[in-house]
Amino acid sequence: MSKHGRLTRQAVLATGIAATAALVLAGIAHADNINDAIADGGTGLTLVAGDASSVGQTTVKIVAAGNDGEPGCNIAAGESLTISFVTPAGVTANPATLSFTSCTTLPVSFTAAAGAVGGSVTATILTNQTGGPNSGFNNNVLIPITIQQPPSSPPAAAVLPADANGAEGSALTSSGSFTDADGNSTLTVTKVSGAGSVTDNGDGTWSWSHTSTDDGAGTVIVQATDGKYAPVTETFDWTASNVAPAIGQVTSNRLGACQVSVNAPFTDAGSADTHTTVINWGDGNSTTIDPATTPSAGSHTFGANGTYQIGVTVTDDDAGSDNAAASFATQNTPSAMMQPINAAGTKSVFKLGSTIPIKITVTGCDGNAVSTLNPAVALTRVDTTPDGSVNETAAETVSTNGLAMRWSDPQYIYNLSTKLSQHTGAALTAGTYRVTVSDSSFTGPVTAQFDLRK
Repeated sequence: MSKHGRLTRQAVLATGIAATAALVLAGIAHADNINDAIADGGTGLTLVAGDASSVGQTTVKIVAAGNDGEPGCNIAAGESLTISFVTPAGVTANPATLSFTSCTTLPVSFTAAAGAVGGSVTATILTNQTGGPNSGFNNNVLIPITIQQPPSSPPAAAVLPADANGAEGSALTSSGSFTDADGNSTLTVTKVSGAGSVTDNGDGTWSWSHTSTDDGAGTVIVQATDGKYAPVTETFDWTASNVAPAIGQVTSNRLGACQVSVNAPFTDAGSADTHTTVINWGDGNSTTIDPATTPSAGSHTFGANGTYQIGVTVTDDDAGSDNAAASFATQNTPSAMMQPINAAGTKSVFKLGSTIPIKITVTGCDGNAVSTLNPAVALTRVDTTPDGSVNETAAETVSTNGLAMRWSDPQYIYNLSTKLSQHTGAALTAGTYRVTVSDSSFTGPVTAQFDLRK
């Protein structure tokens, strides 16, 4: 400033409004002891917290007070005047200070961070006209700051879920997402109705899964809420189709010459399904069972000899079915060894040199005698010491040539010679012998023991 008198300067904060902000200076002049001042005449500043686009902008200009006796700007060459802005918490001035070397208009803007609070910006003259400290100035102007919170927005549907289609017993899935201008993390996603479970991923996205124990269909409604506005929903449908049961390995288990049981395990993806098992035994007869109460597939006795194809069909309550088969061949039933050999009780003892009749009967599944077989006879010496004394009468009959029995209604017979045995090629000697009659159609061989002695 000029040396021949103290000059009064005036800082005028002129109003400049940007988008959502306006600046008002309080219309108060603060004079100091050397007649310099900041005077203003505007309105307050409004900012939106956390909104980077919300900027309050104005300009500052240094002018002559007009009452110092000198016209025009009073800042002389080499002189300066600095104004600093002290802001409330969360409010930032850009730039934080303005330095004037002339009466130039300089801009300043203000922004408010998230969480900023209201208050006042203090514009203060820091240095005097000669560049020295502002020890005597008291030219502060308060700029009122009003902070608005960002406008709240309701949630909205974003990615809509696709319908879920699959099979019972398999996991069905779908997913979707919601959005919120206030931040997707503010959303809480839950299932309103329908089957399955919904997972909230915490960012507006969600996933759904459901494993149906039976065929079926339904609708699922998923909602998102931010706690402020009415929830928004997304909806999709699901369908689980029936899966037919699958039969594993069917096995036929012999219970007798003409009796069989069948085991037909199966699986079904629909664990809630009920089932019916039908066994066609191959002879015109069938059995229907509930496998839930009868785990095996049942048993059957055939009334005639033969090889039978047994068919098994498992059907679920939705008409899904599977088929499998097994075979079973009946056998003939031989009798125990007949007289004169005792099959049980006291062992038969024959005299050496006797011809011993070996006799059995054979019946089929119809209960009638079977006469078309050639049962084989085998003889094994068990020991050389006979027990007891002779208790059987030697038969007067022609011995059988060969090792096979012959049919002699109503029985099969084989005359075993002890003088010249077909089994040894020589006469038998004293001891205990086991005789065995077998045939491939028998359920098992027929055996008995007898003794030979002098």
